[in-house]
Amino acid sequence: RFQAKAMGSATMQSLPGGEEIITPVSNAIHFTHGIQNVRPVLDIEVEIPVEVIGGVPNWEVCRRAWWDAIALVYQYDKKNQVPMRMALEMRVSAGSGVHMAPQRGNQYTCSIEVLTFGHVDKQEWVSFMQDILDRWTQYTDSHGKKLNVRPHWAKQWHGMTLDDGQVQGLKYDGQDAVSYMRQHAYNDAIPKFKAGMQAIAADKGFSLEEATKMFSNKLFDEVYGFNAPATSATAVAEPSRTKRRRVGDK
Repeated sequence: RFQAKAMGSATMQSLPGGEEIITPVSNAIHFTHGIQNVRPVLDIEVEIPVEVIGGVPNWEVCRRAWWDAIALVYQYDKKNQVPMRMALEMRVSAGSGVHMAPQRGNQYTCSIEVLTFGHVDKQEWVSFMQDILDRWTQYTDSHGKKLNVRPHWAKQWHGMTLDDGQVQGLKYDGQDAVSYMRQHAYNDAIPKFKAGMQAIAADKGFSLEEATKMFSNKLFDEVYGFNAPATSATAVAEPSRTKRRRVGDK
């Protein structure tokens, strides 16, 4: 608790004073300075679609996500636990046309994350991440349909390794992380991504298997199904040529 209060007080004191700055709300509440200098940092972030009603974005989901996180911090404080000791951040952006982007298909996106120091109790932090995910993945649109909440690829979306060496995975709406990514978050995007990768491989004279052996890992093999047989939705002709060029060959 002392560490969290000290961090918050130091941050507030470092903010510029005596000058009125007009800035979008998304910039004003996005903590931008200092975190990059802290090592290590534990962090989880999700991208929440912002529904547009009558041509106007409904920011209620942003407010709800923000206050759900704050309420959870106080719930843990009552248990004398302070897993989140650095910052709660939120920013608003547009959507994306990139297949595997977490903002894909959105008109507006609410990106929200919680951060803490790397030496906090890992079991406390995993429990906190799960509790916040349980809230952030339950939001619905005005028709009662659940929003397609996607995690930030570069954050702790899968879980973490505890001190005893065991990996404790996170769940999204009751599903393990890999199943959620494959069956819900990116169920329509993964086949398109794999098809695009296979097309590039065919055009450039290498195989998708060669590419995944060099650049992928076990977790991404599971998410993308790289080791699974190609289906009709993802099958793309393999290159007919077998000769490979080395750098410097003519």
